[in-house]
Amino acid sequence: MRERDYYSIRKGFANKEALGEEMFKKAFLLKYNELVNKGYFQKYFGGYCIDSGEYSGLLGEDIPTAIFLKIGKNGLWPVHEKYMSYSDVDLLTIIEFLHDCCSEPTESHYHSYGDCGIHVHKADDELGHKMFRNEINPLLKRYLKVELSVDGEILEDIEEGFDNLFKADLPTTDEQNIKQRVQTAMLKFRRAKSGVDERRDALRDLADVVEFLKPQISSFPISKDTNELFQIANTFGIRHHNPHQKTDYDKPIWHSWMFYCYLSTIHLFLRLIEDQKKNP
Repeated sequence: MRERDYYSIRKGFANKEALGEEMFKKAFLLKYNELVNKGYFQKYFGGYCIDSGEYSGLLGEDIPTAIFLKIGKNGLWPVHEKYMSYSDVDLLTIIEFLHDCCSEPTESHYHSYGDCGIHVHKADDELGHKMFRNEINPLLKRYLKVELSVDGEILEDIEEGFDNLFKADLPTTDEQNIKQRVQTAMLKFRRAKSGVDERRDALRDLADVVEFLKPQISSFPISKDTNELFQIANTFGIRHHNPHQKTDYDKPIWHSWMFYCYLSTIHLFLRLIEDQKKNP
């Protein structure tokens, strides 16, 4: 069935983005059951055959205990019975867990007797993880403005207009001093429910990269302006700690602004450096 906006949404009588807790849980269960029926969880959870009865997957016979050992909490299994009682923490935790257990069938057969269903012989984890993200991420974005990363971690959705900044490649071969630090900073900043301390660490990481690049752009006309960037970091309690710093400000709003400012500055510096190498 093709994706399109229907009349009520096109004319503004309904909101396509609106997704409350109850509706999200129902939609989540719908997607989960679809994947179950297609055999995406048999590799880890096992299944049932009308001829031979229940059979185990990689998690063994006692799935509730296996889940507890993985995530440290009881009472979340089976999903189809417990899902409406999940808190947001439970829900996001079980979604991360299901992501890791979703494996796409690559060899299977359909057992038609008694409409028994699909029996999976081989399955691919990477394909399964991708399918799970494709199915669940649109719902997560509409409910809590978060999404599953490629590694299966719940991250805050990228603010509108900044997608390209996060996805753009950094034009550098310096893994240790630049790429790894920037990637770590982006991960810290986007972790769902990340606190002020973790976001400040992300800002500090980016400020350190800017400082590392500063000598390489010293001959550029904009080099003097970089001092203002460090003034921001030092004045608002990001890089150093002293009694003269300003700390009484709306940190979520201003930290977001600082983060995107530093990240875009790093991209700018690297491209200027790369251009200078090509056109000395």
